[in-house]
Amino acid sequence: MFPSTLRCGALMLGCVFASALAPTAGAQLLNHKDLSTARTFRSPSGALVDRLKADPTLGLIHLTNVIANQGALPIKVGDEVIGAAGASGAPGGEKDEACVKAGIDKVADQLK
Repeated sequence: MFPSTLRCGALMLGCVFASALAPTAGAQLLNHKDLSTARTFRSPSGALVDRLKADPTLGLIHLTNVIANQGALPIKVGDEVIGAAGASGAPGGEKDEACVKAGIDKVADQLK
């Protein structure tokens, strides 16, 4: 864990309902666009990074509350996306995403 920059949050029904920020984290970590991206596109926020690399002129990147940044995953009940969870602060988005996946997996049996 990287407590000096840790930020995590969850988005449900379009509203951030849970957010935690380390006291020493920078203001740049207050951004919840990664949550919105994962929820809106029903896929990991990092998937937009890959799409943007394949097509640098991708217009989706200019939508409000959309960001090409790894670290947020959709929360699903069956095939329905009900929200998103994200984290940031680790050195590398793949570590943030792994942390989020572990959290979602931990409560998966309660998502019904």
